[in-house]
Amino acid sequence: MQIESLGLERYYDYQTIKTCYDQMLDYLTLPGGEFLSGALPHTASFADHMKDVKGLFMLNFFGLIISALGIICLLILNAKKVIKLCRPFGMHVSFISAVSIFGFFLIVGGLVAIDFEKAFVIFHKLFFPGKDNWLVSPTKDPVIKILPEEFFLGCAIVIFVSITAISLGIIVFQIIAKKRRLGQKKIQKSLENDTDLNLPIDND
Repeated sequence: MQIESLGLERYYDYQTIKTCYDQMLDYLTLPGGEFLSGALPHTASFADHMKDVKGLFMLNFFGLIISALGIICLLILNAKKVIKLCRPFGMHVSFISAVSIFGFFLIVGGLVAIDFEKAFVIFHKLFFPGKDNWLVSPTKDPVIKILPEEFFLGCAIVIFVSITAISLGIIVFQIIAKKRRLGQKKIQKSLENDTDLNLPIDND
């Protein structure tokens, strides 16, 4: 989506850029493989950096699988009444998780919006400690021309909007669900009271 919006075709043609993107993403998201960047040359230093990035991708996927399995197990155990999931403030645990994630990304998103360039540097120093191979020269690594700072800003915006939208969706859904539960309890209690009032009186 960003090839045209960022005017990257001033450097290379669309298909060259698309092939490069596809090969880099295949490398980052699939196990094993060798780093390739299509027809665009890259240095060994850049390939080493992408290897570090791949490590973060794999860690993310691993965390996703483990957490998903953990959540499924907890929900099954809760459904079978082996355990009972806590309900802080009377809300489902997913509501608390969504609020926490929304708050975290709101803070991070605000800091990034203030100074994206500084946040970009801090991110790399935090996740790639002691390394400087993420400092890439367009002359030595022409591939970086199709990965400008604006490209990563666009990716950050998509991630932020997606996660906040999902979190807000969960929050709204759980609030509505809680109101429905309370409404059903009131109706049930009202029916029970009506039943008690209509009990037959024993004249004996």
